[in-house]
This record gives sequence, C-alpha cells and structure tokens, in this order.
Amino acid sequence: MPKGILLKGQKGLYAVYDGEKEIQCRAGSRLRKGDMRLSPGDEVEYTLNADGTGFITEILPRRNAFVRPPVANIDAFVIVTAAASPDPDIFYLDSLCTIATLAGAEVMLVINKTDIASPEYLKSIYEKTPVKVFCVQAVNGVGTEPLRQALKGKTAVFAGPSGAGKSSLLNALCPTLSAQVGDLSQRLMRGKNTTRVSELFMLDGDIRLADTPGFTMLDFAACGVTDHKTVIDAFPEMLPFTENCRWRDCAHTVEEGCAVIQAVKDGKVPVSRHESFVRIYTEVKQNTTY
Repeated sequence: MPKGILLKGQKGLYAVYDGEKEIQCRAGSRLRKGDMRLSPGDEVEYTLNADGTGFITEILPRRNAFVRPPVANIDAFVIVTAAASPDPDIFYLDSLCTIATLAGAEVMLVINKTDIASPEYLKSIYEKTPVKVFCVQAVNGVGTEPLRQALKGKTAVFAGPSGAGKSSLLNALCPTLSAQVGDLSQRLMRGKNTTRVSELFMLDGDIRLADTPGFTMLDFAACGVTDHKTVIDAFPEMLPFTENCRWRDCAHTVEEGCAVIQAVKDGKVPVSRHESFVRIYTEVKQNTTY
C-alpha cells in the first residue's frame, strides 16, 4: 500500500505528498471517527482511486505530536520571536521551549527584526541553554542561510507570537511559498493572524517546514505536559545542579539549600529561565491529578 506525508487538511480534504507530487485525499470513516486527529507531518497509508485521488486508510506510528500547533513527527521546533515590535515575551518563549523539549524535538530560537532592535538580551539568555539561536532580518533574508543549513533533512514546525514574522521568514527561506504576510496592528502592537491552518511545505534540500496559526494562550495539559515533576527536564541547563541539592525531593523553586537556586544567584542559570520554570512547575502541579 502506498505511503506519504500529510501536508495539509481542510474541510475534509487532505494533501498527501508521495515523494514526487501531491495527492488529494479523503479520510476513511474509521479515521474521521477515531480519537487520533490527522495532522500535517503524519505518515499515512492510502489507496489510489481511478481518478488519481486517494483514500487515507492508516496513520502510521508517530514519533511525537503537538496539539497546538497541530503537527506530528517534528524533528525541530522553531520558535520565532521579534527583537521588538512586538516586544518578546520571555515566559511565552520558555513555555514553547518546555512543550517542544518534553516532546523530544530539537528547539531553535529565531530572533527576527534585528534591524530595528538588538538581539543581545535574548541571546544572553538562551546561549546558556541547549537552544540554538539564530538572528535574522526576515524581510530581506539576512541571516537565514545558517538556519536553512540547520534544518536540512528535518521536519520543522514554526511557532511563535503573531507579528513576529513567521510567514516572512518562510518566504525568505523559500520565496516560492508566497506565504501571505500580515501587517502589524499599530493599535494593539500585536500581529494579525494571517495563517489560518497548519500546513507542511516541502523545500529544496530535504527540508519540510510547517507554518501554523499564531496563538497566544498555552494549555500545558493539552500539549502533553501533565506531570510537574518532568518540567525540570525542559530546562536542561539546570539539570547538572539538581544533583547537589540538599533535599532528595527538592522542587528547585524556593527551597533552602537548593543548588539550582544557588546557580541562579551565581549567574550560571539565567534568572528569567528559573522564573519561567517556577511558574510552569506551579501551574502544572496545580492541574496534576493522581
């Protein structure tokens, strides 16, 4: 049975890439009624109809899956933020990092609009973490080549606040995409959401990029972060210090004798990262049921 990668789904129609071309497909009733939702990035089996269309019969096992944005089998989670206009929200960025890291995806941070503001503050935070940082000017393509090289051979999802320039960055990486670029709302100082559905694009050099709708609220439980004890794993730069805590069951939030807190005081862990960790840990713990 032929196999392909789901690129896009809308109103019951799905575009499946077979390695050479797109095939328009519909899903079987078992898949439509099942608990697993078809998402861009899914590897699927399908049957071919006489008219060249297809019929999706099976979703193959996933390496990972995200609800927001709805994509599957992601190798790299690319978070796009602006250096300014709109100003970066550190907690929001760390929340996306947490969701991506716990799902097993490589995290990349792209700081856009470096022509209007310095990226140094954000760089000073995330260069102390395993997150790969790229500084770009998406509007003219400056700085995008190192990102393109890092994405070769990977399926990557682009996410981040509206107005940060996700669609502009996709255009810079592949001008033939002709992705719609929205104007920044001057009144709200936030971007208009121009991307309506998640979609996977096949680029030259074996790169698969997903553009997704912008979103401003994060539901950790819906994104698979349901155990507060695992949140620390999403902050790898803190993990080496956890072994030296005074308490075996230390939460690394406010405890006296916590080696993580001491590392923050010593400047070895960014203050903002620990603040995000505490906030996420507390929120997930409040929603954890046993």
